[in-house]
Amino acid sequence: MKNKILILLITAFCTACGNFLEPKSKSEFVPKEISALNELLLGEAYPTTDVSNLNIFLGVLDDDVDMSKYNIFPEGLQIDVYHSVFTWQPDIYEKFESAQLSEINYNLYQPYYARIRGANAVLDYLHTVTGDPADINNVHAQALTLRAFYYFQLVNIFGHPYGDNRNALGVPLKLTSQVEEYLPNRATVLEVYNQIIADLLLAESLYQQLPQEFHWKANYRTSLPLVELLLSRVYLYTEQWESASKYAKKVINNKHFSLVNLNALPEDKQYVIYHQYDCSETIWGYGNIKDFITGWNALRSDNSQGQPTYCIFKASDDLLNSYEEGDLRKTSYFIPEKEATAGKHSLQAFGKVEVGKESKLPINGFKFARSFRLSEAYLNYAEANAMLYKENAESASLAEALDALKELRLNRINSEEKAIVEITNPDELITFIRIERRRELCFESHRWFDLRRYGMPEIKHRWYSETGIETYTLTHKDPAYTLALPNSALKAHPEMIQNPLPPKRNN
Repeated sequence: MKNKILILLITAFCTACGNFLEPKSKSEFVPKEISALNELLLGEAYPTTDVSNLNIFLGVLDDDVDMSKYNIFPEGLQIDVYHSVFTWQPDIYEKFESAQLSEINYNLYQPYYARIRGANAVLDYLHTVTGDPADINNVHAQALTLRAFYYFQLVNIFGHPYGDNRNALGVPLKLTSQVEEYLPNRATVLEVYNQIIADLLLAESLYQQLPQEFHWKANYRTSLPLVELLLSRVYLYTEQWESASKYAKKVINNKHFSLVNLNALPEDKQYVIYHQYDCSETIWGYGNIKDFITGWNALRSDNSQGQPTYCIFKASDDLLNSYEEGDLRKTSYFIPEKEATAGKHSLQAFGKVEVGKESKLPINGFKFARSFRLSEAYLNYAEANAMLYKENAESASLAEALDALKELRLNRINSEEKAIVEITNPDELITFIRIERRRELCFESHRWFDLRRYGMPEIKHRWYSETGIETYTLTHKDPAYTLALPNSALKAHPEMIQNPLPPKRNN
């Protein structure tokens, strides 16, 4: 009971402080036991299943999504809002405001900083609490891991792509929970990544000091293999290939996890659910499923009874056509729209989520929306070694990349002969791995970030209107590859520099 009362007080403290974008007076409450910080961590820092709006409309920006042809939009649908985002217009925030929608519907900035605030509060009070040193190290490692993950997301949404200009503006680095009159200015992309890596390396060291049985548990908390997988991802994004390979291999070798073999799925289980801990690939689940199957990332709409009435967006033909014959992911990773106009059915632009046996639509709002999982480690490892092979022409790096691809694809393709890749040209191999990454990780919040690190290629979206098909182009290195900061962030810090806005886009 004492701890429950304590967590209420701590939560009240965090609420009183409010978003650090709006400085207020600081509470005098100070936790004294590690158990209190542990509960604060869970309540204020974790992206649990009730934490929404961590991705919102990111899922409609990339080339894995296209507009469904078979829509009949109901009366009152604010279609201009969908159009503005889907066609990468410069006025997306104004469209939301003119539609009188709350900023919670489109603010990708505040939810991450709210979680960072919780992690920072834990880190600030660690030196004041008593308890078992192992428990203190465990909480310390979790807070660092979470903060690193949130800054990774933020810098890839609002910061310039690292590989194009690492000295460009990233996001403000707020590393304490202290309420200040003014926020720090935006750090550079390089500075943000350096902080991410520093947090993760310290978290790794803290986890390694714990008994091995505490390195990973199926308890929805962060873990040592999560830190290793996130490090492999960060090093891949920062083009540190040897480190990306090293940490991906640690995850691959972890005995807690194994690849799901799609060839062995029972006949009555067509769809794979990757974001729960009963899946052998799942390392860590996070986020609210409603962010992905309703509202913006739902790519569909519900009527007043909660039943799907239409699908605005679908999986793009470009994505669907990338799957080879015999690739079981094409049926296991996509959920057909239950009902569509004129008997036409689209493959919806989400999958790998909890589905009903009859409806084949998501039914459980208490499941995680996304996860870190084992297959990413194989893809990070393959790409890092392919890059090393391109740089040094060592056959060992080529063999490692091909072996990782083989092991992953044997669990995804219905033919061993088709699963084996025998590409020796480094550029062709890198291209193949990136296509494989797209096929494997579609709709898991990777593609938009990957396009950015691939050099921001040109992509197109088709919009179906009453007058015909309108085609919109996101040009090579388009400013829209870096999202504009929301108005609330600029109001809280008038001197903050806004990102360059993209041009008004016509079809």
